[in-house]
Amino acid sequence: MHLKEFLASWHGAKAENKFQRTANLGLLGVTLLLAINAIVKDKTVVIAPPELSKAVEISRSAANQDYLEAWSWSTSMLLGNITPANADFVRKGLEPLLSPDIFHGVMKSVENTIADIKHNRITARFDPRKITYERETAKYFVTGYRVVSGPAADEKREEATYEYTWTVRDFRPQLTSVTNYQGPAQTKEETDRRRQIQERAQRMEELKARKNQESKP
Repeated sequence: MHLKEFLASWHGAKAENKFQRTANLGLLGVTLLLAINAIVKDKTVVIAPPELSKAVEISRSAANQDYLEAWSWSTSMLLGNITPANADFVRKGLEPLLSPDIFHGVMKSVENTIADIKHNRITARFDPRKITYERETAKYFVTGYRVVSGPAADEKREEATYEYTWTVRDFRPQLTSVTNYQGPAQTKEETDRRRQIQERAQRMEELKARKNQESKP
């Protein structure tokens, strides 16, 4: 019997209705699963800020590397370019970025720096040149040149690095640690390299001291 003739018969109609009911139940189950997943799954927002060349993803508790690199860069420009005129603006801009665990410590340090800048009429300028992300430690390093000048117009230029770790809470980035220091980024690789150099130098000194001791009568 051909399919067309079978579907036109009573048995064919019953079989077709049964198939449609089964298919509808399956579609209903899939729809329910998608609805539950949409409710439970953490929402992800995709944006393309003008300062970035590609879109970045942000969820309620996470963000991708490009987004946090952009925030590291912006925060370094905020902290590294302080003048007596914009010091209060810098403080207000930094406050919402700090996590509760480090808020008081960082703000106390910033307040001391601002007081020193205002009292001595110092101007600080930071020119970022490189940003590094260390996946192993989840740290972001922004390295560049810091120029500090005083009222006598004398300038001091030095390599400097801002180091950050971030978290995301309710779609907002928050700093969990922030520090700055003179010199290149102190990544784990750089720290290990320096330790190896120090250990090698120490072994050389010990060997030299031992030879000197052995050469004595």
